[in-house]
Amino acid sequence: PHATDFRAVVHMEEKDLCVSCHAQMGDKLKVSNLHKPIKDTGCTVCHNPHASENQLYLTTSKQRLCFNCHSKVEGDMKAKNVHQPFLKIECTKCHDAHGSNNQAMSKAPLTNLCYECHKKEESAFFKVFVHKPVEDRLCNSCHFSHSSSFKGVLKNSKDQICFECHTEKALQISEKGAHKPFMDKDCGKCHDPHASDFDGLTLKSTADVCFECHKQIQSSMKTKKVTHVPVDEGKCSECHNPHLSKINNLLLSSPKELCATCHEAVISDKDKKGHMALQDVDCLNCHVSHYSDSKNLMIAKDPNLCIKCHSADTERLLKGHMMPIAKISSCISCHEPHAPKNPGMLKRVMHEPFMRRDCKVCHE
Repeated sequence: PHATDFRAVVHMEEKDLCVSCHAQMGDKLKVSNLHKPIKDTGCTVCHNPHASENQLYLTTSKQRLCFNCHSKVEGDMKAKNVHQPFLKIECTKCHDAHGSNNQAMSKAPLTNLCYECHKKEESAFFKVFVHKPVEDRLCNSCHFSHSSSFKGVLKNSKDQICFECHTEKALQISEKGAHKPFMDKDCGKCHDPHASDFDGLTLKSTADVCFECHKQIQSSMKTKKVTHVPVDEGKCSECHNPHLSKINNLLLSSPKELCATCHEAVISDKDKKGHMALQDVDCLNCHVSHYSDSKNLMIAKDPNLCIKCHSADTERLLKGHMMPIAKISSCISCHEPHAPKNPGMLKRVMHEPFMRRDCKVCHE
């Protein structure tokens, strides 16, 4: 009561004095991230050692106490979207008031803290494909913990936040040939930002996502006789880039090159002849890409398709066919349309009299 080396004539250092009774707080003061007021001054920064009108002898109400120091954080309350615990000024729901071994004095590691409340979301994210920030349990990669100007307490607007990581995509948006949802920066139209059972974090299967907008293709598939295998299997991205392409219709490459990735046998011969020898050949001149009522996805039936280009009754054609083109019932019964090795685009296996060009043996 007469003299001491400690403030307020107490007989030991303030923190030690409090802990002499509040022994349970001893380990709390050994954490790696001790609250700065305790570290610099002691318990009486927040607690009145004698009496108080507030619970736990706090110097002011629990709702106001943190803001005595964190006045800048209090300003975050005015944001358009406020996290519920912060809105209710329940700081200790996430933070330990004395300190912890976690960043920001959080009660649990940041990788677990959000799921203390968001248990439903944690279960929902247990899927085949998980977004990297979610997989790493780093919610604060995309979300603020207190408040934000953006819905979902996001760190940026929905049309910008994805590009903070996917910077290469941001550079492509202004390029010609961008898919409209991509151009509109509407990533959420096709992708789930957290987790999905579908590759690419798409909201549904590739086909179902595409058909959300391209309903005409889906409905026409049901009425046509022939459907292209990738379309039938719902593999739109086998031929199309969902984000951007400098080739019409978002194709992965030119039609000739693209078709050859599957139909390699058609143009595998180095000594190309026939249609495939043409420099400006385009498979879509004769075929449709999705569906058709004609065999082999042709844009018209045989022989009408061939006659679109080969309509003239030249002396050579009249001699070879022995009749006007208008009377021919089928072209591909004799001709190989892609890359034939025989002159006249004739098929490899021929009837013996036909091979000798002696048609009169059978025909008048």
